Amino acid sequence: MSKCVRNGDGIEVMVTDFAVDRETGNISLRVSRAELERQLTPVETISSVRRGGVYSATVLLATEKMYKVVLNGFKIIGYISRSANISDEMLHPGDAVNMMVHGHDYEKGYVWGGCHKK
Repeated sequence: MSKCVRNGDGIEVMVTDFAVDRETGNISLRVSRAELERQLTPVETISSVRRGGVYSATVLLATEKMYKVVLNGFKIIGYISRSANISDEMLHPGDAVNMMVHGHDYEKGYVWGGCHKK
């Protein structure tokens, strides 16, 4: 059963295809909630992620204060403060990064740390 989505509603999806027609200025965007859910399905426990370890991750969400990422292969959520982005380059959903894990929040099931864009 699908839900109705209205203009201005916030929903979490993964961008799977993006194109801009430079002639007309039209934007083509393909998104998938199913792909996002597949990537977020846990396959490892948070204790499998080593503090100080560097892991490949994909940016899911970018806000004014932080980035939300998913650790590839582990499918564990990570949070990175914007100030902890070593490359100082603005990150966008879908960007590939290397994340250094500084700590765990075992209760909420996520890791936090710093990163740089690949």
